[in-house]
Amino acid sequence: MKFVYPFQKVLDVKTNEKKEAESQLSLAIGELNEAERTMSDLMLEKHRLQQRMSEEAMKGRTMAEMVAGQQYIDHLDERIGAAKRRLEAAERRANELRERLVDRTMDEKVWLKAKDKAQVAHRAVVERREQYELDEMATMRSRLAR
Repeated sequence: MKFVYPFQKVLDVKTNEKKEAESQLSLAIGELNEAERTMSDLMLEKHRLQQRMSEEAMKGRTMAEMVAGQQYIDHLDERIGAAKRRLEAAERRANELRERLVDRTMDEKVWLKAKDKAQVAHRAVVERREQYELDEMATMRSRLAR
């Protein structure tokens, strides 16, 4: 007798929800990595510009050149601030999706465990039936042998 789990469709839904959560988390981690890379690139660009401006100040560059350089640093600071906000949002989203994945994984495990228990119970019933049938056959043979 074949085992048919009555809640298989529920289990399938839970498995699909988990897979969807994994997919969403993967995308969020990609966005997080991109935000981190952008932030790092901007910080590096700002650092290099500050070094170059410091060197140029020693060489006696004009005030107009120095002001233009400082304006560009201010612009980079604005971009860094925006990148920081994007990074924080990406981190929050990734954390939320991690939590969702943990919930979906636990939910799926509960249903898998229920299926396993139902399968074990089914197997026990089948084995009892088979043993009963074997016992009946043995009883019949012993009666016929008399």
